[in-house]
Amino acid sequence: MDIPVYDYPNSPILLIGFLGIFVALATLFITYKKYFNSPLNRDKKFAKNSLEIEFKKVSSRLS
Repeated sequence: MDIPVYDYPNSPILLIGFLGIFVALATLFITYKKYFNSPLNRDKKFAKNSLEIEFKKVSSRLS
């Protein structure tokens, strides 16, 4: 019994496609990291302020 083995195509279009997917994923990862670590990120400031407000509310209830 012979098991079929498939060869990977050596097409340059296929290699360019894989490279494009890799570049897109790397760009997504880098921009995600840069955006959420940015000091100008409004979402980060809002989350920090809202957490501080909630902490103050809870600590005032416990006192």
